[in-house]
Amino acid sequence: KQWYQRRVAITAGIGDIIKPRDVKCIMSEGMPLLRDPFSKGKLIVQFNVEFPEKGDIPSATLQQIETLLPPREPIEKKPEMEEVMLSDYDASASAHQAYADDSDDENGPGGPGVQCRTQ
Repeated sequence: KQWYQRRVAITAGIGDIIKPRDVKCIMSEGMPLLRDPFSKGKLIVQFNVEFPEKGDIPSATLQQIETLLPPREPIEKKPEMEEVMLSDYDASASAHQAYADDSDDENGPGGPGVQCRTQ
């Protein structure tokens, strides 16, 4: 719905992919132009894409979706490669952990203190 309550149907091209924070525009659907009120500028649209939470989509549906996508490229595992697991990241917990790790230093948290010199 536009700012002046007019409804428009927006279509995208076949194969267009909308990503989070993508910005697109619709020509001649924006605010009226200065000194030419019968012409309109661009309507700027920023997309807020919401993804489903883990577990929201049944595994059978995920398998159907995967058949619609291009096949995954095989990864050639080499002997010198180490296999690691991707996991969720919590920035607030990581910040607390970084400070907790400082206490392992031999000088205590924050490093060596300032020493006064006698004269």
